[in-house]
Amino acid sequence: MNFADLKRGLLVAPPKVTVQCHCGSKLLIPYGSRQACECGRTWNTAQIPAADYAALRATVRRFRRNEVAFVMVALGLVAVLSIVARRAPVLIAAPVFLLVWLRWFRPWWAVRRRARLTELPTWQMRPETGPNRSG
Repeated sequence: MNFADLKRGLLVAPPKVTVQCHCGSKLLIPYGSRQACECGRTWNTAQIPAADYAALRATVRRFRRNEVAFVMVALGLVAVLSIVARRAPVLIAAPVFLLVWLRWFRPWWAVRRRARLTELPTWQMRPETGPNRSG
């Protein structure tokens, strides 16, 4: 693994495709691979257009990157405060930051992420093998 891999975000696993089988079970399948359901149907996520999956992956990566950037900025502020103003402001600022992060920012960010992901296209896939009728 090298720095170019880090820049491309290859260390973060790409989002799996959720497939709702006709029998009612849910499968989490990596993009471009096949998986068989308990009922005998085989699903192939390569049926999803590459451009659509790339848009999904870019959206997930952007939201994850923004979260990491927010944490890095906060840690930088804590480092600066600890160097400049000794420990007292850090002991006050750290709990306040955690409260803001956990109580307001994370839930707000999760709602934004969910809303953005629901705007992305959904796909109607067909099983490759197994019974093709529902039920």
